[in-house]
Amino acid sequence: SGALAPHVRESDHPGLHLVPADFSLRHLDVHLDDVRRPRRRILDLLDPIADHYDLVVLDCAPGLTLTTEAVFRAADVLLVPTIPSSLSVRTLDQLDDFLAGVDDDRRPTLVPFGSMVDRRRRLHRTLVDQLRTSFPTTLATSIPASSVIERMGVERAPVRSFAPRSVAAQEYRDLWAEVAALLW
Repeated sequence: SGALAPHVRESDHPGLHLVPADFSLRHLDVHLDDVRRPRRRILDLLDPIADHYDLVVLDCAPGLTLTTEAVFRAADVLLVPTIPSSLSVRTLDQLDDFLAGVDDDRRPTLVPFGSMVDRRRRLHRTLVDQLRTSFPTTLATSIPASSVIERMGVERAPVRSFAPRSVAAQEYRDLWAEVAALLW
């Protein structure tokens, strides 16, 4: 219960506000199961602050839970990082099948993109190409498998701030340009 606005925090990056993750969120599915219209709960929390933001990004763990269903209902677009592996592609197919059962007026657009892609590996190139064939909404940009990306957690900063000339930073800029063009 409660409002979302008191939990919004400014970040070190101008224009970026966050609602920090909290250990209590591990019980979110249980909480949602106890409320009326659980799949609308996140949308209901976002409505009062919607006029203050151009974009809200909801980051959630993989898997189909009551929480992710609530995120799907609140989202216009599902940006899905997809590792080039058969298991990830099968999971994306399952997500697509699940979304096919969602009411048309609240069905988000599924937008996959390659993540942790090693273009030197034939299997990665093949699976990324298959992804683009199976899902026409797949973005052209793929995020590379790179140690500089792994450093984001250690640096606690986006890759562009500590390695702005890296291939990964450029790919993230390209990814954002594609996402921005899709949204606006």
